[in-house]
Amino acid sequence: MVNIVGTDPVDPQVRWDGQPRTQGTVTRWDARGNMLWQSTILDSAGDLRGSFVSAGVDGDVVIGGSFFPDMPPSAFPNPPFIEGGFLARLSSSGQKLWERHFVDPEAVRGFVQDLRGRTGVIFWLPQAAVVDGLVLQPKGLGMSGFLVWFDAAGRAAEAFDITEDPEQRFSGVVHDGQGRLYVTGYVGHDGSSYTSEFFVSAFGATGDRLWARRFNLGDQVDDSSLAVDECGDVLLVGNGRLGTDLGILAARMTRDGEVKAQRVVPLSVADYFAAVAPAPGGIFLTGSRDNQQTFSLARLGL
Repeated sequence: MVNIVGTDPVDPQVRWDGQPRTQGTVTRWDARGNMLWQSTILDSAGDLRGSFVSAGVDGDVVIGGSFFPDMPPSAFPNPPFIEGGFLARLSSSGQKLWERHFVDPEAVRGFVQDLRGRTGVIFWLPQAAVVDGLVLQPKGLGMSGFLVWFDAAGRAAEAFDITEDPEQRFSGVVHDGQGRLYVTGYVGHDGSSYTSEFFVSAFGATGDRLWARRFNLGDQVDDSSLAVDECGDVLLVGNGRLGTDLGILAARMTRDGEVKAQRVVPLSVADYFAAVAPAPGGIFLTGSRDNQQTFSLARLGL
């Protein structure tokens, strides 16, 4: 069976500015492409944009994404323009079991499910925060990243600091079949000309740091994504800029951080990627080119 996550702008409730509220949706399909069910996660206090879906070992389905409170967010004590996230758990038949919203901590940067069925959420924080009594305390100045594990009932149960550099911006997290976690994003460098690098950091199941690696595509890079193939190799794809041109970096690493292959995707294939998945001998890449006028699906050797 396949689960597909997305958004739906159709909402019976319309806000004061006349714009329909965005809902999070998840759809389950069988192997023949027949839709089994579709569920909608709707909140009366803001927009939900689904970006993550995962089926657990017990058959339950977890959906997560961004949460943007209405103006003003009367149901929350936080000031306006705060970006957060949401997390919901559905039964195997699509019934909502519980739903969580996160407005403070302000930024949610990735979701993952581990081999035990727990759901991990990356929070990117400028200062200390508390989630369900769990204290997230940055060790220094600047932004800090924490991976918080939520149990099957939706309560924060454990957290560990994933920060390697206070200039990090996190964009995602994946796990392999042996419990290792891989976090990605980019690191900015201050100076007369802003530059940045992609990074991949590896952690054990209990949060112990294993290795970290950086990749430089040019003057500026943006968010990156990871995938793990059946051999355990870690696949990195990131949007960047080569001089005045857009570019995409793709790299293959062993689970111990050794770079096995690295290449820049030709602009004729794509100048922006949206998603990556393992392919035999390489990767599948979805993206766009020609200023996002042409959408593409490519299989690349890597």
